[in-house]
Amino acid sequence: MNDIDIEKVDLNLLKSLRALISEQHVGNAAKRMHVSQSAMSHTLSRLRETFDDPLFIRTSRGLEPTARAISISSKLSRILDELCDLFELAADL
Repeated sequence: MNDIDIEKVDLNLLKSLRALISEQHVGNAAKRMHVSQSAMSHTLSRLRETFDDPLFIRTSRGLEPTARAISISSKLSRILDELCDLFELAADL
């Protein structure tokens, strides 16, 4: 796996990854994120590069997550929820 410099990672990619994992379809994930299908496809390419993994395999029914995507998804929601909590806490100060 490549070394990931967190300072260079667009954290919005994580929100898109959560949508892709949940929807298992580029078009549906795009609608959920209010972007075009083309933009979501580009985001998926960036995610694949970032995580050095295909993350999904195309099937006749949509996208099937790879083992790495499944592993990532187990932590992803918790991390994004904690980030939301952090920003809510900061807003209350």
